[in-house]
Amino acid sequence: MDEGGVLNSSLLSNLNTVKKLRIKHCQLQSIAPFTFSKLPKLKKLIIDRTKVDNIPEGLFKDCENLEEIKIKHSTFGKFHPSTFTNLPHLRELNIENTRIGDLKKGMFDGCSRLEEFECDDCGIENIEAESLNSFTRLEELDLKNNKIVKFSFANLPSMPNLKTVVLSGNPITNIDVTNIQEHCPSLKKIKLKGVDVQSGTRQFRNMQRTLICGLFLLCVFTLTSSRGLYAKQQDNEDPEEFTISRQVGILDSSMILNKDTLKKLTIDQSRFKGVSSSICNDLPQLKELIVANTKIDSVPKGVFKNCDNLEEIRIEHSYISKVPKSILEDLPNLKGVHLEKSKIVYSKDGSGLRSEETELI
Repeated sequence: MDEGGVLNSSLLSNLNTVKKLRIKHCQLQSIAPFTFSKLPKLKKLIIDRTKVDNIPEGLFKDCENLEEIKIKHSTFGKFHPSTFTNLPHLRELNIENTRIGDLKKGMFDGCSRLEEFECDDCGIENIEAESLNSFTRLEELDLKNNKIVKFSFANLPSMPNLKTVVLSGNPITNIDVTNIQEHCPSLKKIKLKGVDVQSGTRQFRNMQRTLICGLFLLCVFTLTSSRGLYAKQQDNEDPEEFTISRQVGILDSSMILNKDTLKKLTIDQSRFKGVSSSICNDLPQLKELIVANTKIDSVPKGVFKNCDNLEEIRIEHSYISKVPKSILEDLPNLKGVHLEKSKIVYSKDGSGLRSEETELI
């Protein structure tokens, strides 16, 4: 495509059987309306590192089979607010590092089957009430790295399948949790990595207290900031994940909630002098253990004695000293041990935990 050109349906007339189309490294004056309507089998469209001076109304009109749109690292001069309307089979809409402005009412009308919506670094400051009303089947709402200061669950429609909300990297000081339990009954995770917890003042701390007291049922609720981390797991019917982060002292079972149903335990950005030999005694369902960015001075023999269901251990960017050779003997269902850029020191001779990416000293 020549610089300053116009992409229109005539240029795509010979692609009537194509299912995936990628537009990359182009500079366009405009993309004409109905350009993609001449591709009846098109299911996936990717616009990557492309500059378009004008995105018109009706760009995706009649693209009834389009299931996935990815737009990343692109620049749109004029962006029509109804660009993404009336896409009845769209399941994924991912926009990354591309300015689209605020989310406004009517912007996504007709996208009733959308399951994943991501707007990463899109310059969003405000989310108008009813702007996401079509997303009744949404499972993940990802709005990280924008300019959102206030977020209200009251502005969301009923989303019975919504499991994850990502608001990391936003300057958020106010979150309204009104109707969250009614609108999002399946919500398991709210991610706020990079949000300064202490900058939220009294209103933010009140929000934390409200969530903890059970306004909604979560499997994992984690707040991570440059100053500290808060990790909490509600008494959910089926809580399966828990994270321990930025902790010191002795790692023991008192730090873990919902032990009977826990399947995935993550230990991140911590420094422990030791590990209690009974830490896993009350985790009968544990299947995956992740230790990342953590230093542990010593691990006792028999620490996995009652972890009959443990299948996977991941140790990433960590230093663990005084590890007994027999540490894996009590894991009959272990399928994999993954070590990445970690240092393991043994109390006895042996190399039971070894990979090419692991430095043994």
